[in-house]
Amino acid sequence: MIDNGDVKNQAQLARLKRISRARVKQILRLLKLDSLIIQRLEKLGDPLKARTISERMLRPYTNKSIRTSQYFKDPFS
Repeated sequence: MIDNGDVKNQAQLARLKRISRARVKQILRLLKLDSLIIQRLEKLGDPLKARTISERMLRPYTNKSIRTSQYFKDPFS
């Protein structure tokens, strides 16, 4: 919605969707995860005690590319 001009910025998107600006930022950062990290997460299946993977659990990986890291470490272990 931001890219195609429906809203001017993240704050306007947050107001439109009735969520916090911080939540909008979290969601947008998750959308920028490297595709190899997403594939690795999908391969985990459902080994989690909880059914959700939070943005906070993925924060260490949002600014890194799996191609530049030595080894993708399992964020859930």
